Amino acid sequence: MNREKESRAAEWQKKPLWSVVVFFEDIETRQRAVAFCEQLIHRYWGQCGFEVCWLSSDVLEDGSSASEASLKAVEADLIIYSLRPGDHVALTLRAWVENWLKCRGEREGAIVGLGEPSPTTATFMFLRDAAHRAGMDYLTEVPQAFQRAIPNSLDSFAARAETVTTVLNEILRKQSPSPVVLLP
Repeated sequence: MNREKESRAAEWQKKPLWSVVVFFEDIETRQRAVAFCEQLIHRYWGQCGFEVCWLSSDVLEDGSSASEASLKAVEADLIIYSLRPGDHVALTLRAWVENWLKCRGEREGAIVGLGEPSPTTATFMFLRDAAHRAGMDYLTEVPQAFQRAIPNSLDSFAARAETVTTVLNEILRKQSPSPVVLLP
């Protein structure tokens, strides 16, 4: 019986650990984030473990707490924002995102925006822009699959080089038109 427990513990340690930061504004947005995390864990439990850090928007009001939260965001694989829909992004949130963004470097990961009814709201556009500037994916739901590689590893570069996306495939297969020569 003891060997079985040791075997399960060794198996658990082999799983990659995903660092997840969840930022929420109130009870309603926290519940939305909890539901998302439950789906995420349910879908990927067999593949990895999760270390989740919950951050209320109140954390941004205290400088030292905001700094600690920034350090967690810098290292996170997933940063989940569960926000009220709207056309205004609080200045404290903007400043906090910009702070961790400039320190993140080239780390792969994803920003998840929950609660946006329209892709044209200021909140949606701000989070999507932040993800783009950080070189991260932007998601609004639990993805069907994550391809998690060590950033800047040879395996990561090789996998990217071998991937032919539909857009790249169209570009490669597109016939260039014959040049037209105009005579005077």
